[in-house]
Amino acid sequence: MTTSAESSAGIFDELTAALGEKGVLTGDAIAERYCTDWTGDYSRRPLAVLRPADTEGVATAVRLCARAGLAIIPQGGHTGLVGGGTADGPDQVVLSLDRMNRIRAVDPIGMSMTVEAGCILESVKAAAEEQDCFFPLSLGAQGSCQIGGNISTNAGGLNVLRYGMMRDLLLGIEVVLHDGSVFSDLRALRKNNTGPDLKQIFVGSEGTLGIVTAATLKLFARPRWIETLWLSTDSIEAMMEVYGRFRREGGEFLSAFELIPQNCVDLALELSPETPSPDPGRHPIHGLVEISASGGPDPGPWLEEMVAALFDSGLVKNGILAQNAAQAQSLWRIRELMVEAQQKRGLHLRTDVSVPVNAIAPFVREVTAVLDNVLPGLTVLAYGHIGDGNVHVNALRPAGMDAAAFKPLIAGLTQDVNAVIDRFGGSISAEHGIGVAKRAALAARLPEEQRLLLAGLKRLFDPQGLLAPGRIW
Repeated sequence: MTTSAESSAGIFDELTAALGEKGVLTGDAIAERYCTDWTGDYSRRPLAVLRPADTEGVATAVRLCARAGLAIIPQGGHTGLVGGGTADGPDQVVLSLDRMNRIRAVDPIGMSMTVEAGCILESVKAAAEEQDCFFPLSLGAQGSCQIGGNISTNAGGLNVLRYGMMRDLLLGIEVVLHDGSVFSDLRALRKNNTGPDLKQIFVGSEGTLGIVTAATLKLFARPRWIETLWLSTDSIEAMMEVYGRFRREGGEFLSAFELIPQNCVDLALELSPETPSPDPGRHPIHGLVEISASGGPDPGPWLEEMVAALFDSGLVKNGILAQNAAQAQSLWRIRELMVEAQQKRGLHLRTDVSVPVNAIAPFVREVTAVLDNVLPGLTVLAYGHIGDGNVHVNALRPAGMDAAAFKPLIAGLTQDVNAVIDRFGGSISAEHGIGVAKRAALAARLPEEQRLLLAGLKRLFDPQGLLAPGRIW
């Protein structure tokens, strides 16, 4: 019997000739990192890993694979959570952008920069800072995620409140299409009313319509003043009132506002006991707030007055205003540790959802009650970005239940979360995309008119169905 790999040997010879020895990996040369995502839930060895070094190489690879009928799974920094960047079929190749990592240009006057899709987000931020500029996308995975993946999943992160999602940070794009042709519009234009904005079609499309190879990004003035504070309240309703006051009075100074329940703090300190507790009183709900300004007067005095008024009102029960960068970093470290701690606990329920901001408090209360009722003993962790309505509803399995017993329950628990989301008019995916994991859930919720439009886009941009098949659509 002839295997897919054997029948495709000729095309891989052509690909190697075009991309070079480093550009094509097969068999034992395929490292494990190309076969799985960050969660470890999705793992499969592809027929090959293609690693083009430039846009021309991507275009050539796409043309050759299209001719051979090989499906292509674009892959970024291996930080996905929904199985979007790993092979899941016998005739699929992974196309990694990791060699396309050049900063093409930085313009500190026009406040823009052009980078290749394989650039690590942290490197992009550092290159902007070298020119006294600021690229605001901020993610826990910024040391490994790539710009192409950020665009393809419309990444959000901590600063959406002030700067918007990835689609709001994009000025231009370069994309290789299904036939190897290249759509390139990397102009750093802030105004361009010459018809529909085609670049936005590719944002959030997860490689199903084309492969992003480069982008022109918006830059901003570097914050000159940054204040970080930790506030503790007795209820999520009180914290939402605190957020409302900051939103109204802080305006554009408010760059981040994180919702953190006490059980998440406990997890973080369990993983790092040497980290000081920001609230020895263990109030149930906390907010991690960042105020920043790029110029003008120091917002510190205003902030102190604001916090004093919150204490006087009785809304805030405890708080810390970071006195230096090290203390601010320690507070943000708790936000990072609580995510790491969940991963250390092993298999757990993990979701990424959103609701209207004014529905966060009742949503969290209802979804927690539903999960507690379905599986008593769950540790429900509901945290996220208050300002954009993004809530991560996660849950650790009950004490004494092993992973093997818990695994078959996750699908049902996820459906329970999604049912509550539906009642609040929310979204089953706030910032990590659909991938493979959420495809069925999305299909069940798409209005017919929207489904037809999306299907038409897919047929237009990928008539052979070879770009990231089985993702989203």
